[in-house]
Amino acid sequence: MFVLFRHTAQCLCADSCGSACILIYWLLVRVITDSEIDDGTLRGIKNVARTMKLLWYDASVMLFTLKLHVFLDHAVLEDMERAGTPYHWTSAGFEALHRRTQLRITQCTTNCEELAVG
Repeated sequence: MFVLFRHTAQCLCADSCGSACILIYWLLVRVITDSEIDDGTLRGIKNVARTMKLLWYDASVMLFTLKLHVFLDHAVLEDMERAGTPYHWTSAGFEALHRRTQLRITQCTTNCEELAVG
């Protein structure tokens, strides 16, 4: 799979910088999915994220989205040491709060700003 994706990434963009961005993003996600990340790997992930951010920005400002910023700057560079990888996070707190909010508001209501804020 790794060899196949590398070949595919090379063919996705005419620009070699764009192909490198796609390949580095895929590699970063693959490494983050590993449940056993040691200190050396964590340092490597952070270095790759910093480099990828600059490379991606050079490739296309239009492609540097808010999602990419949140993933690189917050999930990888800031929160990974303290909270683990995004694959180790839980949304249980958010889901519980969301469910309690749904119980107080009629499901067919289209605009519930007054009910939620008031």
